Amino acid sequence: MEISITAQCRTFLLALTLGAALSLLYDGFRLLRLILPEQCWRINLEDIFYCLLCGFFTLRFALEWEHGRLRSYLLLGELLGWLLCHFTVGQLIYGTAKRLLRWLNSHLFRPVAKLLHKILCLPGKILKKCGKICKKS
Repeated sequence: MEISITAQCRTFLLALTLGAALSLLYDGFRLLRLILPEQCWRINLEDIFYCLLCGFFTLRFALEWEHGRLRSYLLLGELLGWLLCHFTVGQLIYGTAKRLLRWLNSHLFRPVAKLLHKILCLPGKILKKCGKICKKS
């Protein structure tokens, strides 16, 4: 059974799109690494989960569009789409999100954390003062 050039081109373009989507998914994991503290075991789990997701989506794509046949142009399209998205749109999104998170951290999260720390430490300071006053009298 032969596959027409039109069908191959359509599948290749769809594979490019799938590769770009997988690249954006990877950027989501990269942003998660910025937000959460770095822990080797968690990063390893994220990487394994990402690889499993990529394998699942590639298999699903091959089953849907190529009737289960894994073609080289399908994998090449995915790789090309991933690389193009990662080094263009992905860098832009990741850089913008990184700057936004830094800005939020310095202008919102730190001041709120300092304020909460002062509020939560206030009862302890009041009790200490009361204890000193009680000892004096």
